[in-house]
Amino acid sequence: MTENLKKFSTDLQAKRLAEGITLQQIASKTRIDLKMLEAIETGDFQRMEEVYIRAFLKEYSNSVNLNSKDVLEMYDLAKKGKYISLDETEIELETATPEKKVIGFEPVHDEEPDLLHENKKNNIIYLAAGSVFVLLVLIYFIFFYNNKPEFIREPGAAAVNPSEMYETSKKEIIKESATDTSMIRLDISAIEKVWMRVITDDESFSEFTLLAGESKALEGERKFSVLIGNAGGVTFRLNGKPAQFEGKKGEVKNLLVDHQGIHMLRTPPPPKNE
Repeated sequence: MTENLKKFSTDLQAKRLAEGITLQQIASKTRIDLKMLEAIETGDFQRMEEVYIRAFLKEYSNSVNLNSKDVLEMYDLAKKGKYISLDETEIELETATPEKKVIGFEPVHDEEPDLLHENKKNNIIYLAAGSVFVLLVLIYFIFFYNNKPEFIREPGAAAVNPSEMYETSKKEIIKESATDTSMIRLDISAIEKVWMRVITDDESFSEFTLLAGESKALEGERKFSVLIGNAGGVTFRLNGKPAQFEGKKGEVKNLLVDHQGIHMLRTPPPPKNE
């Protein structure tokens, strides 16, 4: 543990105490293990994997009224040995704030606008705009309305029915929509009781238990980091298709799920007892 990470953790603890919030309250709200919260405030980040550290820091920040994005940036600076404490950051912001200048009063003119002249000018503008609109409508009805498109057929080419062209275009659009991989969907079905912890796109953290016959759908942009407490009691569907996965009853597994499929990762060790 570096001095920068220690200072970072100390500042987080000081902010929590200033807000009058206990670790037990944060644990109840976020369902993060109390030992993990204590590790955050003591700078003991070695006991957690990076993906869990960032997810826990985000939930912790929101619980103590801190901007989670700023906290993650300060954590990255602390790892590089470039951490700036919260107090120093506030001083820099105050120094960088430009001084407000007092501007004198502008002279007040006693002349009042000529309301009649202004109204006349506005009427001319409205009349011109109305004339342009009427002209555009007339052009549309004269040149475009009821004009049917002509299909030019090359010599020797088979005639094409416009309705068939429309159907072909419609099928292509549906096909493109079906292959859209901008989002990823994971459907989870429980065969028997199973506990799971899921981190979506390294940001959103959730923890839940499914009973036999229950299911849950998750959506993200890139990936899911999944920790399963009973790998033999669950099946998956990825983007609407059955996903290849095998697990044994009571087995703990750590998974990475992305657009390519389900990948097995090293199962994190249980928290150390202090």
